[in-house]
Amino acid sequence: MKIWTTEEEAERLNARFLTVNRAAFARDNGLKGGQAIIYQHITGRRPISLDAALAYVKGFSCNLEEISPRLAMEVMEAAAKIGIQSKNLHIDEVPKIAGIVTNVEKSVNVNALNELISAFLCSDDEGRSQILRLARDVARESTASIDAAANDHR
Repeated sequence: MKIWTTEEEAERLNARFLTVNRAAFARDNGLKGGQAIIYQHITGRRPISLDAALAYVKGFSCNLEEISPRLAMEVMEAAAKIGIQSKNLHIDEVPKIAGIVTNVEKSVNVNALNELISAFLCSDDEGRSQILRLARDVARESTASIDAAANDHR
C-alpha cells in the first residue's frame, strides 16, 4: 500500500468534497471542528486524524484506506503490536462499528468505543458477528431513526 503525503491526502479528500456542503457533512457525521477542520484537511494545513478519518469513512461510505493509507497502516501496525495477525484484521469493518456506535450517541465515550473496537479486532469471525449484532441491537433500541444507519453498515 502506497502511503500518501499530506498533500495527496488533501487532494483526494478535496475531490470528495467538490459537491458536498462541508458544514452539513460535519454536522451529520459528528466531525469535531466542523467545516473549519474539513478546510484544514482539504488544503493540507493539518493532517487528517483518526477520529476525523472515521467520520469521513462514515460520511462517504468508504474504507479507511481510501481516506488515508497512512492511518490504515498505523491501525494495522498497532494491531500487530498487540498480537493481532493481519489476516484477522478487517480494517474496513472498524468504521462500521464506529458508525453504528456514533449514531447511537453523538457524544460517544471514546474509551468505550476504543475498547469495543479492540474487542472486535481481537475476536474471531463469530465474535465479530456477535459484536456487530449487539451494536445494531443497541442502535435499534436507542431510537427508530438509528435503524437506517445500522442497516447502512451491514
